[in-house]
Amino acid sequence: MCTDLANDAAPAGTAQATLHPKAFKRWLEACKSPRIDESNPSQVVAMLFEGTEVTQGNLKYTPNWHLTAMTDRLKTVCNNFHFKIEASKAAAHYWHYVLYRHPTNGTWHWVGDPNPNIPGRNDAGGGASDSVELLDGNRALVDNVAATNGLTNKVTRRGQGRMLTVLKQQCDDGLIFEKGGVWQ
Repeated sequence: MCTDLANDAAPAGTAQATLHPKAFKRWLEACKSPRIDESNPSQVVAMLFEGTEVTQGNLKYTPNWHLTAMTDRLKTVCNNFHFKIEASKAAAHYWHYVLYRHPTNGTWHWVGDPNPNIPGRNDAGGGASDSVELLDGNRALVDNVAATNGLTNKVTRRGQGRMLTVLKQQCDDGLIFEKGGVWQ
């Protein structure tokens, strides 16, 4: 398996949080993201790991893991996140999340954002739509290509936890703060 990301439910006492894209960028820069791309009007993409460029026929690509913050068109809020592995141009898989925060202890939590077409799953890819078999087949394809291209276990549950530790520390230090219901 290229990874084993969680699909956790929201812990008791937590509430869904909304980040401003600038807070997302500040947070991922503190997580040592090598590159952040804001060129898409509806998202901010933070590279988590970039492999070595691969040439296959006429195609050149760089295998990678990235985290996408989906935003509104004005880039004022983001509350849906995708961890995505692009093992090749034809092999990609992603996991949907929302962020929850515990107001008393300040902890943050990745909560699986369910796939509306496949109950119990927060992942997608390969045009699976509502087919568990196609989704699992895409995951197996991505796992195989990921192993070939050095992407195995570059993003894990433990890594997700470290990211949340950085986010909590930035909030504790006042670098990211809540204003009007949005973490700035």
